[in-house]
Amino acid sequence: MAATELLRRRYQRLLWAYPAWYRRERGLEMVTTLLDTAEPGRRWPAVADAADVVRGGLRCRLQLPRGPILLIVAAVVALFAAVAGSSLASMASASVLATPPTEDEAAAVSEIAMGQAPRTLPGPVLPSAPTSGSTTATR
Repeated sequence: MAATELLRRRYQRLLWAYPAWYRRERGLEMVTTLLDTAEPGRRWPAVADAADVVRGGLRCRLQLPRGPILLIVAAVVALFAAVAGSSLASMASASVLATPPTEDEAAAVSEIAMGQAPRTLPGPVLPSAPTSGSTTATR
């Protein structure tokens, strides 16, 4: 098998990176251009040529659709990104900003709310029986 024929087959194999419709429309032109630019006697495609063909094929396969469907897809993706981003931001801010108060801070708030210093007795907080219309917790 001649070196040119072997190189042609290898270039055609590289064109598999492109979709079938693209190969049907432009495959022959691409292979002949690659063969014309190759050095005489070359049996393997140059690394730069191979990388360029594969990269172009992947770009062709992965390109976004055109027309009104693109606007719909872009709107849905943008909406999803906005909802996901705001959800993550609210969860992050809630976990960072809403730390529970320390015992000293809780005691200060209690003193302001009740008008007297809290009693520090050991044990669990138990609700007391209502006396004269008030419900207070004692320790």
